Amino acid sequence: AGERVKAAGMMLCYHNHAFEFEPVPGTGDTLLDVLMKNADPKLVGLEFDVMWSQVGGVDPVTVFAKYKGRTPLVHLKNVTKLPAAQYNERI
Repeated sequence: AGERVKAAGMMLCYHNHAFEFEPVPGTGDTLLDVLMKNADPKLVGLEFDVMWSQVGGVDPVTVFAKYKGRTPLVHLKNVTKLPAAQYNERI
């Protein structure tokens, strides 16, 4: 899909939610890490949702650092209070 989008002059970007920050047992990675490691950086970027990273218990600054150059889009939301870290989307 990334190749087709690039051929059309655009870039395919994945939009995260909280569940992508769930650790993958025995790997030290999250589900988002697995996706980003297996997706060609020339074809797939990240539309990083800051609020969902915080719901997943991850500091957004670490995600920006880890995927430097792969986050052309940032999704920000107003949230008055974040729940305790969780991987589902019931906030």
